[in-house]
Amino acid sequence: MTATTTEELGGHPGLPRNALSKHEVAALLCRAGVEAGFWVIPEFEVRGLTGSKRSIDVVWARRCPRDSHRPWAPVAAFEIEGHGVGRGAPHASITKNAESLTAAGALGASVRAMVLFQAGPDGSSWDKGSATDHVPTAQRLIDRALAELPPPQPAEVVLDEQLVMRLSEWQRLLAG
Repeated sequence: MTATTTEELGGHPGLPRNALSKHEVAALLCRAGVEAGFWVIPEFEVRGLTGSKRSIDVVWARRCPRDSHRPWAPVAAFEIEGHGVGRGAPHASITKNAESLTAAGALGASVRAMVLFQAGPDGSSWDKGSATDHVPTAQRLIDRALAELPPPQPAEVVLDEQLVMRLSEWQRLLAG
């Protein structure tokens, strides 16, 4: 992944140089997954703990053999949220993300992350306040939600500004 990718996608006035919208984050995740040699599946369906269907925003996967009971083996799972997701109560979206990422981990996904975006659909700031200040709060909340699920699966919170760097690291990790 090159640094120019976020400049091509982002470049929103009044926001940090690498700030992205939800759709730009999804596009970047899809591009990186394909570059890494994986199938990329948006809205990947998993079953939650209660048996209910959940959709994970973007999954990188390997194709399973034909005689397998499922077509895809996820290797990475990504949920995408606005950077202010950790503010206010209740945190239903964080709980949902924790359950979905845990389900992906149970299926084999070794990379699990919630990516926070800063730009709204019109390119202006998605939420008030510093996005960097929201990351520790979102990480604390998802860690708390994950700790309540069996077995606890760690997940990382990544701000859109750091996404290109993390994508390169995830690609290297999963290539080995």
